[in-house]
Amino acid sequence: TPPKKNPIRYLVYEGKICKPSAELPKPLCNFSAWIMEEVLHDNGDETEAFFVIDGKLATGQALPQVEITAASFAGMAWVTSKWGAAANVYAGQANKDGVRDALQELSHNIKRRTVYTHTGWRCFNGVWRYLHGGGAIGKNGNVEGIEVNPGQGHMGLYRLPPPPTGEDLTKAIKASVGLLGIAPEKPELGAFLLAAIFRAPTAEAAPIDHSGWLFGSTGNFKSEAAALALAHFGEFDGRHIPANFTDSEGNIERKTHATKDALIVVDDFKPLGGANDVNKLHSKADRIFRGVGNQAGRGTLTVNRKERAALHARGFVLATGEDLPRGQSLRARLTVIDLAKGDIDRAKLTALQQMARDGLFRQTMAAYLQWLAPQMDLWKKGLPDMLRKNRDKAISLGFASAHSRTASDYASLRLGLTLFAEFITEAGALSPHEIRYFEERGEKALMTLAARQADNQGEECEVRRFFALIQSALSAGRCHVSDRFNHGAPANNPHFWGWRSIPMPNLGDVPKDEDGNQEQMRKPQGQRIGWSDGDTLFLEGEAAYAVAQSYTREQGATIEISKHTLWKRVFEKGLLTETSTEKTEHGTKRRLAIKRRFGGPLTPVYSLSTYVFENDLIS
Repeated sequence: TPPKKNPIRYLVYEGKICKPSAELPKPLCNFSAWIMEEVLHDNGDETEAFFVIDGKLATGQALPQVEITAASFAGMAWVTSKWGAAANVYAGQANKDGVRDALQELSHNIKRRTVYTHTGWRCFNGVWRYLHGGGAIGKNGNVEGIEVNPGQGHMGLYRLPPPPTGEDLTKAIKASVGLLGIAPEKPELGAFLLAAIFRAPTAEAAPIDHSGWLFGSTGNFKSEAAALALAHFGEFDGRHIPANFTDSEGNIERKTHATKDALIVVDDFKPLGGANDVNKLHSKADRIFRGVGNQAGRGTLTVNRKERAALHARGFVLATGEDLPRGQSLRARLTVIDLAKGDIDRAKLTALQQMARDGLFRQTMAAYLQWLAPQMDLWKKGLPDMLRKNRDKAISLGFASAHSRTASDYASLRLGLTLFAEFITEAGALSPHEIRYFEERGEKALMTLAARQADNQGEECEVRRFFALIQSALSAGRCHVSDRFNHGAPANNPHFWGWRSIPMPNLGDVPKDEDGNQEQMRKPQGQRIGWSDGDTLFLEGEAAYAVAQSYTREQGATIEISKHTLWKRVFEKGLLTETSTEKTEHGTKRRLAIKRRFGGPLTPVYSLSTYVFENDLIS
């Protein structure tokens, strides 16, 4: 028996997708369409399928080619959203399902391709290649046949040229080395930029959990300096930077995820507007850079309530701004370079910008990536160990005294300079003497930078900030501390403790002092937050915290840690002169507050040295 022919389920009749019938074909819509391509978007963590569809109306008018997600294809809502009111699927659920079914049935020889939506390293059949907007670079240079699209707008500028050789390579490397001298009186800027540039492509081998921040007033060329570093990865300049703090958090997260093993700059942190606007911007910075430090992104769900891969930063993130983000723990994740007007040599900047326009920086990076490519498996094994050794050295130099992350950040940046120096050596672009000078100058600058991080972190120390607020509130007359025994003004420095002198009330004969002046009386200002016996300050925790929180809110900010955490940090800094213990069914428990009587019932208070508090010795 001959095989039965498959019945025709759909056809195009008079320019419309139709269903066959005994009489005339029944139209399902007023257009014809075909799936031309199935495109797989691969971001390195997950893939998403898209369909590329061509179509035309029954009138013969061509419809624009569209790309839609495979997940949204079946719903058919894309017909109107992509092609407008002219394209019409006729009424009825069966018609909508029929058009969807027909598109798949009538589409033949569908091409399939993969688009990589990120930069950075990917391993193809055991061979490592670095993706960029123009394709890929491997151990033999350019690699054809790989399609890469990191994103829209300025994200499309992540494009690299073929790796140079010979004199062209030497010229390019010398141009990049020249970045070290961009700020002659502040060499740590150039050293940091070079370290970040050549550390970024190694994130695949050793993830980068810290960021950089160029900080200073407008007009000091911080964005231009950041753009020079960025110009090693594409056709960037000060007016073409891929991310800005005006972007949404989600958009910035997606960009930092797409720029795998590359440098990305988030430009222009400028808190303006009311307190709510300022707090929102600080909150945005906190979420972005805390995510970098934790190597974690926000978890999200698909429309089908399935978990989607979190978008976390996979390269080196550098920010510029006229202010710094709040929080000691956040600043510990940042290497801050404070720039003043005049720090950057304008003539040097202009020369470097011309080198960037000539493509020299991109050429250096292309050659560096070609040098890294055949050794990527070895780098993945060896770089973490190099980082540990650098970190141990930093700890021995005392860089972990302010925060444990300082030593790790220094170690990571030092790794970038070390690898760049090794690359220069193998390329033969500089003499051994020149390379030694470059390494020594760069390392010294990074050590200076690491030492300065303690100052930035100390300024934003939650404990120090809390006590500075209390001192300001006392000085402003917002609160006071009483003498422990007579409940009046402390004998020493009563003005410091929130008491003011006023004339004695005139009740007849006015009391006079020995010099004949009218005697003064002390009056407490605001609410009482504690007591002092001269040597020890007993702070009532709830009252002191409430005063500090109220005072800082008036300045458009908040205390960002809870009362419990604050006093725990005070204890960890060794500032409490006395604590108590309490027996529980599980053993002995330490209590940071002690109970004392101040002319009434027992009151829980925190015990501190008045000398340390008065002389601002809180570090």
